[in-house]
Amino acid sequence: LAAKIPDGMRATAVKTNEVMSVAGFMFPGSRVDVLVTIRGENNTASTITRTVLQNVQVLSTGTKIDPDPDGKPENIGVVTLLVSPEQSEKLALAQNQGTVHFVLRNGGDSAEPNTPAV
Repeated sequence: LAAKIPDGMRATAVKTNEVMSVAGFMFPGSRVDVLVTIRGENNTASTITRTVLQNVQVLSTGTKIDPDPDGKPENIGVVTLLVSPEQSEKLALAQNQGTVHFVLRNGGDSAEPNTPAV
């Protein structure tokens, strides 16, 4: 896996489940946005969700570094993302502070809209 990490980048593993991993349709090479939901005290109205990373490459799913040739969905427990050092810090904070979700992107979509937290 280390050979697939370009200079200046990092591989960061994130725990996931079938729902958070887009029903198993995330594969190595997929592009995703990373969201975090932070719950308010006692699940109050101060619960927010915000996008913390956009257009991030999935480096591996579970122990697979190549996509399934048949494109079959797979229940995965860990996703490894290719991120910059700064992005790895944001991701670590997001994992520590809330629940991380992945949003699958079209491979040709490189737009990074500025979205407000909700």
